[in-house]
Amino acid sequence: MGNIDYAGDSYAGPPMVMRAYVRGFTSPDLMHWYEIGKPVANLPSDGSGSFPMLEAETKTYFSYIRVHGLAHEEIQGLAHSTPELDYTRRCIGLTRTKDFYDWPAPKLVLYPDALDGPQVSFYGGYYFPYPERKGLHCMIVHIFDQSSGHVDNQIAFSRDGLIWNRPDRRPCIPVGAPGSGCDGTVYAQGGPVVLPDGRWAVPFTGGTGLHN
Repeated sequence: MGNIDYAGDSYAGPPMVMRAYVRGFTSPDLMHWYEIGKPVANLPSDGSGSFPMLEAETKTYFSYIRVHGLAHEEIQGLAHSTPELDYTRRCIGLTRTKDFYDWPAPKLVLYPDALDGPQVSFYGGYYFPYPERKGLHCMIVHIFDQSSGHVDNQIAFSRDGLIWNRPDRRPCIPVGAPGSGCDGTVYAQGGPVVLPDGRWAVPFTGGTGLHN
């Protein structure tokens, strides 16, 4: 990988192919976890904040994970049969399945647009339903500034979980002041807790180092 990055278009060595698969675990009590015998997906699923959830209305599992250039077999609409190719920046896709033991490739749903700088990538996102309101989906998107190495957070909203909007591009959870212990990266790590005064509280992790 280092040789390919260094040489660019002049690289003439052997091609490199990244391979990955997803392992699943189940638990009867949320305390003791047991690994499923075979991989549940033959694809990468990196990206901070990604985790599976169950949608009770449709009895399907879903997860928002990073897109890696594969075609989604199940989601209808949005050119669902087209492989997600030629994306040069990190972005977020949705994978959905009725069989927890068999996950398809994700379909692109969130990608930096013309209002984002060319240095912006989405390093992942933490999904949650809007508190006490049905039919409105939320995601705290981890915004990676590849020029500064900082990671902060913006909030996005959706009516169907597929088409997302970020009405305010200001950080909802910014990096901290120098010396705060989170002046390099901050990652939302959970859905909100509604406080008695109506404000939302969200757990997060932070670091002083820059991401690369």
